[in-house]
Amino acid sequence: MLAVVVILLAACLGTTGSPDWTDCPDTCRCKWTLGKKSALCKDANFTALPSTLDSDIQVLDLNNNKISYLTKEAFKSIGLLNLQRIYLKNSGIREVHRDTFKYLTILVEVDLSDNQIAWLHQDTFLGNDRLKVLYLNGNPITELRAGQFPKLPYLKTIELQHCQIHSVHKDALIHLTALESLNLNGNRLKHLSESVFFPTPNLKTLSLDGNPWCCDCHLRSFRNWLLKSKLYSHPLSCTEPGMLQTKHWDDVKAQEFACPPNVTIKESMVIREAGGNVTMSCYVYGDPEPTILWLLNGQVLHNSSFDLLEEEEGDALFEKSVSITLFNVTDLDAGEYTCYAENIRGNASGEISLDLPEINLATTLSKTDSWYMLVLGISVCVVSVIVSIGMSFCVCRAHEHKNKRRKRKGKMKQSVSFNDQEKKLLDVSITTTDRHTGSCEALGSQPDMELIEQSLAMEQPPVHITIESHAVDPQVSVFPPPPEFSSNHLPTSTYGNIFISVSVSQEPPGSDPPKYPDLIDMPHRSVSVGTGPGTNPAYFATLPRRPRSKVIEPSSLVRVGPKYDNMGPRVTAGGASILSLPDATSTEDIPSPPPPPTLCTPLGVEYVSL
Repeated sequence: MLAVVVILLAACLGTTGSPDWTDCPDTCRCKWTLGKKSALCKDANFTALPSTLDSDIQVLDLNNNKISYLTKEAFKSIGLLNLQRIYLKNSGIREVHRDTFKYLTILVEVDLSDNQIAWLHQDTFLGNDRLKVLYLNGNPITELRAGQFPKLPYLKTIELQHCQIHSVHKDALIHLTALESLNLNGNRLKHLSESVFFPTPNLKTLSLDGNPWCCDCHLRSFRNWLLKSKLYSHPLSCTEPGMLQTKHWDDVKAQEFACPPNVTIKESMVIREAGGNVTMSCYVYGDPEPTILWLLNGQVLHNSSFDLLEEEEGDALFEKSVSITLFNVTDLDAGEYTCYAENIRGNASGEISLDLPEINLATTLSKTDSWYMLVLGISVCVVSVIVSIGMSFCVCRAHEHKNKRRKRKGKMKQSVSFNDQEKKLLDVSITTTDRHTGSCEALGSQPDMELIEQSLAMEQPPVHITIESHAVDPQVSVFPPPPEFSSNHLPTSTYGNIFISVSVSQEPPGSDPPKYPDLIDMPHRSVSVGTGPGTNPAYFATLPRRPRSKVIEPSSLVRVGPKYDNMGPRVTAGGASILSLPDATSTEDIPSPPPPPTLCTPLGVEYVSL
């Protein structure tokens, strides 16, 4: 009995001492699935690989977790070297280290779908020689580079659906000789070369639908290969060009997979001297081969007018250089040259400008041409002389007319205006003389009469003031007196301006000072004003033109009202206006002046008062 108990205790201790592979973290379930020890850790919110799993685990399911980065030798570091299948779908992975799966020698399947993996290093699965299935769907991978996958002799299936692949290098699958199925649905492929699939002789299924295929000459060869291979399961349709949109590849003829021409000009401006040779070139690409024409200023050039040379360029079948050569060019060859190419898909053109800045043409004139040139030269000279004479005559006439106008204006005397101070110094009144009657009207006080007597004793002509009257002449500008002074006191005729002339004789040397008073230098006299009724202030001084001997009787004295000139009415030596006097407009109210002295003599019509 004792021995049996010891054996049972040993068995229990042995059992509790060795760990069980089914012991998993709380968020995982470890169990047998399809004959494999599996750890099912989906939706466990892991941010890193769980480190407490048993090393015998063969299948690890970590779908829908939050593991953003797979580190170097990530699975070896947690002791999971027996993994055969790894599922990391939609786990938020952004980057995968190139040695993440290192030392997993029995790994046969990896699912990295629906993550944020933008690219994979070419050696990411190096050493995983038993790998058979690889899922990379739904990642933002943009291209498959040369040698994208290492040598994987058992890899048969690659899934790359709904990525962002727009180009596949022709050597991307060079190491996948066992590849049987490739899924590239829903990517951004426009062109693809059949040479990509030459290293995969065992390829049986190729899925390419859902790509924006451009059905042009670059896709023609692949289209022909694919239709013959029978690898596709769904028919493919064109997206570009517009005329072929939505059409299936097998419904479009091979020659309709064409490229429009493209014309390239390296030298758009050619400058050459006249008489030389000019070569112009353009590079043309198009498939099918386009028709090429050269045009000058929009007109087609025929081959007889130039030499045409076509040379193949580049690797493309229909890429060539087209050149034309012009010999002994003249100004007729200058202009815009156009290289024009056209095929069934469209047309294109490029322009070259030919410029001949210096055109030296040696020409010999015949006798007839010389005669024409001589006549033309003489005619030009005669016309020039006639034009010069006509212009000179016009200038002279204009100058003469201008001088006549200047002389006509010079005949008019300049007018002189008096200010108030000069009017006070003159101290004169407005008087009028009558030539026919010989009467004299003069008003003045006793001091003024004495001044007149002194003036009469003089032999020299005194100062005289004249108002000139002009006849109406359209060539002479005449201005009448202001409206307020145009009354019945002045004659109704056209008046000009007031002119004042002063004549002073030369006294002999050593003679006595002049005996007549100088009116300008006359000292200011005091003003005496009559205050009695019927009296009128008298500050009048008449200026006789020449000595007089005849005495005017007092009975011939005529009482007149104040006259006006264009300097305003004057009734006092102080220059006061009659308009400021009460009842100045009525001549009947003007009181009679005192009797004049007996020295008053008749005055001529030339005398006019101020």
